[in-house]
Amino acid sequence: MIKSAALLFIALWSSLTVADDNIGTLLLPLNGTENARDLGGYLTKDDQVVRARVLYRADSLATLDDADLAYLKTLNLSSVTDLRSASERIAAPDRLPVQSPPIKYNSLAINNPAVNIPELRKKIFAGSLSTSELLALTNRESYVTDPAIRREWGNWLRSLSQPDNVPHLFHCTAGKDRTGFAAAILLLTLGVSEQQVIDDFLLSNTFLADQIDENLQTIASHSKTTIDEPALRQVLGVSSSSLEGAFAVMRSTYGSIDKFIEQGLGIDQKTREKLKELLLVDFTASSARLTSSEILETFANVRDEATLRDANGTLAVNHWYTDGSFTVEWSNGNSQGTVTGSWLAENNQRCVIIAEGLPDMEGQRRCSPIYRFKRGYFSVNPDGSIHAQHLLSPIETHRQKND
Repeated sequence: MIKSAALLFIALWSSLTVADDNIGTLLLPLNGTENARDLGGYLTKDDQVVRARVLYRADSLATLDDADLAYLKTLNLSSVTDLRSASERIAAPDRLPVQSPPIKYNSLAINNPAVNIPELRKKIFAGSLSTSELLALTNRESYVTDPAIRREWGNWLRSLSQPDNVPHLFHCTAGKDRTGFAAAILLLTLGVSEQQVIDDFLLSNTFLADQIDENLQTIASHSKTTIDEPALRQVLGVSSSSLEGAFAVMRSTYGSIDKFIEQGLGIDQKTREKLKELLLVDFTASSARLTSSEILETFANVRDEATLRDANGTLAVNHWYTDGSFTVEWSNGNSQGTVTGSWLAENNQRCVIIAEGLPDMEGQRRCSPIYRFKRGYFSVNPDGSIHAQHLLSPIETHRQKND
């Protein structure tokens, strides 16, 4: 058990800041959109990263101004996929930059032809839908169960495995539900974790917050009855239950999300590998390695809540002190323990010397490079794989909360 713990402990000298204080940088600087963003930067389970400037998700492109068109031209888009219904496309056609070669424009038949979306929108804003009718609008299970819709999603994913179709932008009207589901299956196919996929989905609530509040006020002023604000917020924004419900159907029908991608969407392993080769980049190639001075500046006097990348789901709370000492309390389903020792930075690596807690490793020096990525800090194994992910906070801040 101690030897197993020793292997798991190696991750304890790496750190990741989970919170992204620069989340607004994901947004494209467009005047005519609220929810257009770069999908680059998500980390996959095999330690690759979704490339920046190759995949974009957005809301309607109908109100782009000339400055927006000039900016889109700099993205060198090869193709655009419009997820809106025919009535939406006719009422508000996309504005796209004129370029050579021209942008390939496609649409997907994923909308129920019996539903008039513009008319449905009028009913929502009139406050005339019941709570059950509102919540039904957040259900995305038909995207999983309808064979024709699955075929559309599969064809779209396969098209992105062709180099002449990227960089690629896909969008609907608000860029949250249909676009959110499209982003979800694309990221899952690339190997991004389910939690990151849900987090990306929920970002629409952040970027559309002002719009959601304004629309709620408009609906309240037009409705003749008391509105169900929580239900309306789920419709005007997004709820994790929309994706979670679809994921549950994927699992119940196909056994797993990976099986849904393979059997439900028809994405075989060869196509999946082509997508990864085209749309992903190795982690170390997309991040900056910290110098010794940067390591000292970043990690001195830090409380580090670590989730290790191991089969046991090991958690650890590490304290890295400015005097060069450290303490670690770790636990998993099998065991737990405390480790103490010293740490330093040299040769652009973070090194630890274990004093007590792991007899097989006491007195040994273990070093690892630290990389800064857009979403935080990572350490890597000799083979370039990520060893752990951590949440950092100043030790003083944590003491104040407990006092």
